[in-house]
Amino acid sequence: MVQELKNAAKSGDWSKCRTVTLSLFKTIPLDDVLQITINSVESYLPTFQNHYPNENWPYIRLGQIKQDIFSDTMLPMEQVIFPEWDKQYNTPGDNNFISAIGTLWQLLKFKSNSEKAIEMSIDAISQVFMGICVEVWGMSHLELWNKLFEPENKADQFILSTHFRPSNKYKTMSCRLWTELADQISR
Repeated sequence: MVQELKNAAKSGDWSKCRTVTLSLFKTIPLDDVLQITINSVESYLPTFQNHYPNENWPYIRLGQIKQDIFSDTMLPMEQVIFPEWDKQYNTPGDNNFISAIGTLWQLLKFKSNSEKAIEMSIDAISQVFMGICVEVWGMSHLELWNKLFEPENKADQFILSTHFRPSNKYKTMSCRLWTELADQISR
């Protein structure tokens, strides 16, 4: 199955990558799945810090998540709030990273349900992978990236479908990320 994930990565089929990852994650201990997920999300921290050197809440939030996710206690639902989730950042990839942290934060509510925790882990990994791909492409195409945030611009899907998804930078990074995930799972 690891080779199947690598093949899906080469083809650029994110849906297949997610499906195969789900199957692979079901074969390993949940704590390993959670650690792989946290490592994947944390991999974006240096990029975010480079964009926003004065924003330290992601480090704090991820530290809380790491502490709570491996404990045996279940947080009361009212304690699982994530006020920074609504923050918006204009640099490429950063909002995907924030979404990945938010998904991890929500995962705390479901960690006793391994199937739901695995699904949410795949969501968090996909979000951060997309963030990395967007960051690599967007920083090289800032003019197009900035057009995505113009209120009068209705061409955001056009820009993404004609410039982002077909780009070699996106395809190369996407393949690399999913292939590296396959390697992590096989260890």
